[in-house]
Amino acid sequence: MNTSENTGFVKVTQEQIDAWKAEHINVFKLPLATGETCYVRSPSVKELEFAQSLMAQGKYISYNISLFKQCFLGGDNI
Repeated sequence: MNTSENTGFVKVTQEQIDAWKAEHINVFKLPLATGETCYVRSPSVKELEFAQSLMAQGKYISYNISLFKQCFLGGDNI
């Protein structure tokens, strides 16, 4: 990876990625089919517990959206 990566709307630098990794340990780059890129982290236990309540209600899409929004770190404005 280059020292910086232009992801369209937001320039995410390698320094920013390193800072996220230092804070969250697990940081993932998600390239989307549309050409956009976003960075997410692993959810915490509390975040998973909250999302599980949505699953229990049968709100599967809301479960995924909730986790994604909470774990989104940066990248393109998607």
